[in-house]
Amino acid sequence: GGQPDTDTVQIDEGLEDPKDFIEIYLLYSRALYEWGRGDWGTARARCLKILDERPDTFHVRFLLGNIAFDQGNHKDAVAHYSSGLSVISSATTDRALNQGIYLVCNNLAWIHATSQDPELYDTERAVRFAEEANRRSGGNDAGILDTLAVAQAAAGNFEQAVETVTRAIELSDPRAKSTAEIRKHLHLFQQSKPYQNE
Repeated sequence: GGQPDTDTVQIDEGLEDPKDFIEIYLLYSRALYEWGRGDWGTARARCLKILDERPDTFHVRFLLGNIAFDQGNHKDAVAHYSSGLSVISSATTDRALNQGIYLVCNNLAWIHATSQDPELYDTERAVRFAEEANRRSGGNDAGILDTLAVAQAAAGNFEQAVETVTRAIELSDPRAKSTAEIRKHLHLFQQSKPYQNE
């Protein structure tokens, strides 16, 4: 749901030279650490340094998207997430890349379904990205199902949204704070109301 999915994934695309790999990996690890503690400027600078060397590095573009999302800059988040998707094959069988793809699709779906910016609000895209995230994640991730339900409700498909969010609740940890949020979404959709970002 409402926060970007941020599971860490490995970074090893196209790094044949072990020395290159170690240098890039260390920069990326530091960027992740700095992002995690809210030092977005430093994390962003490290990511941009990696992209100077390796412009095709998907996970760095994913992290730049998350940094922009956390800063409330959804336009930049969409640009980074989209550029990340553009550098990889959609037919990848790499598990870590697949995880990154479905998390990016989830975050794009959330932005397109909930943005107050008319340039970003796009329910058709939201549903398409959410369906792709759900497909790639195996259809049993509560957070991704919640995003799919939010996208379905934004598109006016409230019956489908209720069904999807109910499945998300069934898969959720009943004690988790996120489950309470998902339940709020269910109540909205039962009243034929979409979720709105405050």
